[in-house]
Amino acid sequence: SFSLFPNHESTLLHPVSLLIEAKSESFNDMLVIAFLTESLTIIGYVFSVDIHFPSNASPEDIGYRAVAVALSDIAAMGCRPIAFSLSVSSPITNESWYKKLAYGVKDIAKEFQISLIGGDLTKGPLNLNAIVFGTPYSGKILMRNNAQTGDYICISSSVGRAKRGLNDWINNKTDSEYLRDYLRPLPKIELGKNIVNFASASIDTSDG
Repeated sequence: SFSLFPNHESTLLHPVSLLIEAKSESFNDMLVIAFLTESLTIIGYVFSVDIHFPSNASPEDIGYRAVAVALSDIAAMGCRPIAFSLSVSSPITNESWYKKLAYGVKDIAKEFQISLIGGDLTKGPLNLNAIVFGTPYSGKILMRNNAQTGDYICISSSVGRAKRGLNDWINNKTDSEYLRDYLRPLPKIELGKNIVNFASASIDTSDG
């Protein structure tokens, strides 16, 4: 697994050493660990074949999507991603499939300048488990349960594009402009950074 998923060179800034508190608030997908100097946010997702991605999707897109959807929750919390781990369970014996999967993972790691710092590879049903670590841009983290009655509800882009992409994939519309919205959703890290000091709460819709 080390030869297939080499570490992407990057330095984790501002190391922390003293754990103060760990909590997972209701309705949030993310665990927040408070250290002496800053917080570490953690989000994990399990991706199962034919539930979270089509079995006939390219391994490059599978790898990219697995990390992207987890990154999207980091963005919704107004945090900066710093690293991730990826574990893979698979019955596939073709080594080239795993190399292509690694290419997709490398694409998103390079795009967001995050390091692959761990994971595992084992035989079993096709599943991927992505865990992304982040830190807040400011002292504030956007928690869903901070939403209040009377708040304005805003969306950042048109909804339904990923659903349309999935439908077009199922119907073999390989030239559809919506396929990328489903197979390679864009985590809105910069948007989260820009709204963190103004919004009361936030949630992503990358995975429906």
